[in-house]
Amino acid sequence: MITLGCYAVTVAILAIQVGATATYSELMPPGRKGVPAVVDQLPAARILNAVNAELTLPLLGRDYRHYVTTYFRSPLPEDVIESKAEYVLLMRQQEADYSRVLTLSAVATDSSIVYGGITLWKVNRTGQLKTSERILQSSPYPVMTSPKYPSTLVPPVTSR
Repeated sequence: MITLGCYAVTVAILAIQVGATATYSELMPPGRKGVPAVVDQLPAARILNAVNAELTLPLLGRDYRHYVTTYFRSPLPEDVIESKAEYVLLMRQQEADYSRVLTLSAVATDSSIVYGGITLWKVNRTGQLKTSERILQSSPYPVMTSPKYPSTLVPPVTSR
């Protein structure tokens, strides 16, 4: 009886997962997954994907011309400066946090059922160096740069 119950639960979970995947695939436009189509018309650029890793491939563009940075953690506004991104893809909930630190101008918006609203923003470079210096100076941690890659931040090493 226990085996039959476990089997029934497993079948139910698999059916729900297959149903959710099929629904998701039907709701999303093929290949775009909610990424604005204007990405295909932009010149080659660095784009920071601050939404989800599954959007990396559509962000590369139709002919894979873009360099896309995707973090395997929740990205911070400071990551835009560190990655030298020219564009950043944000969800509606992230826009306030990023616009406090960066000067952004909207390029295109796409309403995604899964992510709410997704907007591609252009990062305006004016005053960005001052912003990054302000962020580094306000950091409570000591900041070091790598001698090999001067623009790369290296976490401080502590000895025991």
